[in-house]
Amino acid sequence: MKKAIAAVTALLILLTMIPLSASAARTGPIEVYIDGKFQPYDQPPVQKDGYTFVPLRGIFESLGAKLELNGNTIRAVKGNTVIEHTIGEKTAIINGQSTTLAMPSLVINGRTLVPLRFVSEALGAQVEWSSFHRIVYVGTTDRNKLPL
Repeated sequence: MKKAIAAVTALLILLTMIPLSASAARTGPIEVYIDGKFQPYDQPPVQKDGYTFVPLRGIFESLGAKLELNGNTIRAVKGNTVIEHTIGEKTAIINGQSTTLAMPSLVINGRTLVPLRFVSEALGAQVEWSSFHRIVYVGTTDRNKLPL
Protein backbone atom coordinates (compact mmCIF):
# COMPACT_ATOMS: atom_id res chain seq x y z
CA MET A 1 0.00 0.00 0.00
CA LYS A 2 2.85 2.39 0.86
CA LYS A 3 4.47 1.66 -2.50
CA ALA A 4 1.23 2.47 -4.33
CA ILE A 5 0.83 5.77 -2.46
CA ALA A 6 4.45 6.67 -3.17
CA ALA A 7 4.02 5.85 -6.86
CA VAL A 8 0.83 7.92 -7.15
CA THR A 9 2.49 10.81 -5.30
CA ALA A 10 5.51 10.68 -7.60
CA LEU A 11 3.24 10.59 -10.65
CA LEU A 12 1.24 13.60 -9.43
CA ILE A 13 4.45 15.56 -8.83
CA LEU A 14 5.68 14.74 -12.35
CA LEU A 15 2.34 15.71 -13.90
CA THR A 16 2.35 19.09 -12.16
CA MET A 17 5.85 19.79 -13.48
CA ILE A 18 4.99 19.14 -17.14
CA PRO A 19 2.88 22.30 -17.67
CA LEU A 20 5.60 24.39 -15.99
CA SER A 21 8.31 23.13 -18.31
CA ALA A 22 6.10 23.42 -21.38
CA SER A 23 5.15 27.01 -20.60
CA ALA A 24 8.78 27.88 -19.88
CA ALA A 25 9.73 26.62 -23.34
CA ARG A 26 7.27 29.11 -24.88
CA THR A 27 8.86 32.29 -23.55
CA GLY A 28 12.06 32.64 -25.60
CA PRO A 29 12.68 34.61 -28.76
CA ILE A 30 10.99 33.69 -32.02
CA GLU A 31 13.23 32.21 -34.72
CA VAL A 32 12.46 32.28 -38.44
CA TYR A 33 13.86 29.80 -40.99
CA ILE A 34 13.35 30.15 -44.72
CA ASP A 35 14.15 26.98 -46.67
CA GLY A 36 16.11 25.75 -43.67
CA LYS A 37 18.25 28.89 -43.31
CA PHE A 38 18.02 30.93 -40.10
CA GLN A 39 16.93 34.53 -40.72
CA PRO A 40 18.66 37.05 -38.47
CA TYR A 41 16.74 40.32 -38.28
CA ASP A 42 18.01 43.57 -36.77
CA GLN A 43 14.59 43.92 -35.13
CA PRO A 44 13.62 40.57 -33.59
CA PRO A 45 10.30 39.00 -34.64
CA VAL A 46 7.37 40.00 -32.44
CA GLN A 47 4.14 38.21 -31.63
CA LYS A 48 0.95 40.19 -31.22
CA ASP A 49 -2.45 38.59 -30.69
CA GLY A 50 -1.09 35.24 -31.93
CA TYR A 51 0.46 36.64 -35.13
CA THR A 52 4.18 36.83 -35.86
CA PHE A 53 5.57 40.06 -37.29
CA VAL A 54 8.99 40.49 -38.90
CA PRO A 55 10.83 43.45 -40.46
CA LEU A 56 9.30 44.14 -43.84
CA ARG A 57 12.49 44.55 -45.85
CA GLY A 58 13.99 41.39 -44.33
CA ILE A 59 11.09 39.08 -45.15
CA PHE A 60 10.35 40.45 -48.63
CA GLU A 61 13.99 40.32 -49.73
CA SER A 62 14.56 36.89 -48.14
CA LEU A 63 11.66 35.59 -50.22
CA GLY A 64 13.11 37.08 -53.40
CA ALA A 65 10.81 40.07 -53.84
CA LYS A 66 11.93 43.51 -55.00
CA LEU A 67 10.69 46.11 -52.56
CA GLU A 68 9.72 49.72 -53.25
CA LEU A 69 8.74 52.13 -50.48
CA ASN A 70 6.90 55.36 -51.20
CA GLY A 71 6.04 57.06 -47.92
CA ASN A 72 3.76 54.63 -46.09
CA THR A 73 3.07 52.55 -49.20
CA ILE A 74 4.84 49.24 -49.86
CA ARG A 75 5.05 47.71 -53.31
CA ALA A 76 6.72 44.30 -53.63
CA VAL A 77 7.21 42.38 -56.85
CA LYS A 78 8.27 38.77 -57.28
CA GLY A 79 7.78 37.28 -60.73
CA ASN A 80 4.14 37.85 -61.67
CA THR A 81 3.08 38.64 -58.09
CA VAL A 82 2.60 42.28 -57.06
CA ILE A 83 1.71 43.18 -53.47
CA GLU A 84 0.69 46.70 -52.49
CA HIS A 85 0.06 47.66 -48.87
CA THR A 86 -0.18 50.81 -46.81
CA ILE A 87 1.55 50.53 -43.43
CA GLY A 88 -0.98 50.29 -40.61
CA GLU A 89 -3.90 49.30 -42.85
CA LYS A 90 -5.73 45.96 -42.66
CA THR A 91 -5.99 45.62 -46.42
CA ALA A 92 -3.52 44.83 -49.17
CA ILE A 93 -3.79 44.44 -52.92
CA ILE A 94 -2.37 41.27 -54.46
CA ASN A 95 -2.30 41.26 -58.26
CA GLY A 96 -5.04 43.89 -58.36
CA GLN A 97 -7.37 42.12 -55.91
CA SER A 98 -8.04 43.53 -52.46
CA THR A 99 -7.53 41.22 -49.49
CA THR A 100 -8.05 41.73 -45.76
CA LEU A 101 -5.19 41.01 -43.40
CA ALA A 102 -5.87 39.46 -40.01
CA MET A 103 -3.59 42.09 -38.48
CA PRO A 104 -2.22 45.32 -39.98
CA SER A 105 1.50 46.02 -40.26
CA LEU A 106 2.94 47.93 -37.32
CA VAL A 107 5.90 50.06 -36.32
CA ILE A 108 8.12 49.03 -33.39
CA ASN A 109 11.36 50.81 -32.45
CA GLY A 110 11.14 52.80 -35.67
CA ARG A 111 10.97 49.63 -37.79
CA THR A 112 8.01 48.51 -39.89
CA LEU A 113 6.97 44.94 -39.18
CA VAL A 114 4.57 42.93 -41.33
CA PRO A 115 2.60 39.74 -40.67
CA LEU A 116 5.00 36.95 -41.67
CA ARG A 117 2.33 34.45 -42.74
CA PHE A 118 0.53 36.95 -44.97
CA VAL A 119 3.70 38.01 -46.80
CA SER A 120 5.05 34.47 -47.13
CA GLU A 121 1.82 32.95 -48.44
CA ALA A 122 1.16 35.90 -50.77
CA LEU A 123 4.55 35.16 -52.34
CA GLY A 124 3.75 31.45 -52.74
CA ALA A 125 5.50 30.01 -49.68
CA GLN A 126 4.19 27.61 -47.07
CA VAL A 127 4.37 28.51 -43.36
CA GLU A 128 4.49 26.24 -40.32
CA TRP A 129 4.65 27.35 -36.68
CA SER A 130 6.07 25.36 -33.77
CA SER A 131 4.59 26.96 -30.65
CA PHE A 132 6.66 24.75 -28.35
CA HIS A 133 9.95 25.81 -29.93
CA ARG A 134 8.74 29.30 -31.02
CA ILE A 135 10.06 28.69 -34.53
CA VAL A 136 8.48 29.70 -37.83
CA TYR A 137 9.40 27.54 -40.82
CA VAL A 138 8.88 29.02 -44.28
CA GLY A 139 9.28 26.79 -47.31
CA THR A 140 9.53 28.17 -50.84
CA THR A 141 11.08 25.34 -52.83
CA ASP A 142 9.93 21.90 -51.69
CA ARG A 143 6.83 22.20 -49.57
CA ASN A 144 7.11 18.59 -48.46
CA LYS A 145 10.38 19.26 -46.65
CA LEU A 146 9.02 21.51 -43.89
CA PRO A 147 9.89 19.93 -40.54
CA LEU A 148 6.36 20.02 -39.15
